[in-house]
Amino acid sequence: MLGNQGWNIINRPHSLVARVLKARYFPTTSFLKHLWATILAFYGVLKEAPDLLVSTPPPPNCTLSVIADLMIGYRWNESLIAQLFNDRDRSCILNIPLSLSSHPDAWCWKFASKSHYSVKNAYRFLVAGFRHREGSEIWSRFWKTKVPPKVLNFCWRALVNVVPCLSLLQSRRVPVDSMCPLCHEALETILHILVQCPFARSCWLSSPLSWPAFSAVSLREWFSLAFLTASAENASLILMISWALWHNRNNVVWKAQGRTASGVFFMALNFLQQWRGACSDSTSCTNGWIKVNIDASLNSQRSSLGFGCVVRDANGRFIAAKAGCFCSQMEVKCAEAVLIVSINNVSLDDLSPFGLLIQDCKLLLSSYEDARCSFIHRSANDVAHVLATSAHSESGQGVWVHIPPPHIVSLIALS
Repeated sequence: MLGNQGWNIINRPHSLVARVLKARYFPTTSFLKHLWATILAFYGVLKEAPDLLVSTPPPPNCTLSVIADLMIGYRWNESLIAQLFNDRDRSCILNIPLSLSSHPDAWCWKFASKSHYSVKNAYRFLVAGFRHREGSEIWSRFWKTKVPPKVLNFCWRALVNVVPCLSLLQSRRVPVDSMCPLCHEALETILHILVQCPFARSCWLSSPLSWPAFSAVSLREWFSLAFLTASAENASLILMISWALWHNRNNVVWKAQGRTASGVFFMALNFLQQWRGACSDSTSCTNGWIKVNIDASLNSQRSSLGFGCVVRDANGRFIAAKAGCFCSQMEVKCAEAVLIVSINNVSLDDLSPFGLLIQDCKLLLSSYEDARCSFIHRSANDVAHVLATSAHSESGQGVWVHIPPPHIVSLIALS
């Protein structure tokens, strides 16, 4: 919260609070100069994160005073930067994309996507060092699993043991019979209803997963063992079947209606397929239009960015394609912005390099009489993705007109 107040004082120096504090505590200097020691303490990680600071010592008799002195027009002065900075700093500077238009100087918070400070993203930055604690990989994979949000929400509540199964209700002094309503053989715990119950076991056996019969004393332990070795598709099925088992249990309890074990599995599978179908993006376009798919790919080992674009008509027929590569460690999303992608819904107050590039893209697109841009899922952008990834090798680079390169012919036929 103190960081948030400091951010507001820096960016709103004419506000009443900022003027009162300046008059009382630092009337003859700036807020940052007065509180520099405190800021260093707040950013304690600065000492352990040298990538946030310039490591090159200032050269003697240097006449440069502002960043603009390192630029020629809207490009970096590479020869001057090479003379003044070491290899590490030179690489960091040259990988900062420059906007084609002028913008007033502003304070930016590096660790937020739009460069605006908030308590939330400051907290995330400070606790980033704890991401690798035990079990974090499972949770990270869990939240990235492609299933409906309500399924993720249910499974998370089940794993933290807040789903209102009968034994949990009874432990909280709710007068209920805690026996399982499906098998009537054991207490209904969340582990029992989703894994150990004979009905649940039959449901798991009906699926391609068989029955993950791991010995576990809690659902979280069982889930960690089952999820750790599962493929991405099987991980989705584990969550879907767990949700479907609880959905079926509720129907038995409240409606006296239940499905067969195989019926529960197929309900989960059909729901997943319907959700994926609803989430898939249409790649067709109106007659008379052309469609340009664009993608970028980062090769961190080579410090190179590959890009690819394919142009097709409204019927999906190939018109042209281009793939290339350049040395940079720019973020992939910035590279895609350079290639004019995903630019419809970016707010004008985005101060990040990505936001400035987006504004440049909008300016360039305004020269067309009519143009639309939209995000599409990777599964609908296979052709451009293959062009971008193959561009890291010389054989994958080039321009093709009317006749597509061999490595995307089959993909064009399918798309």
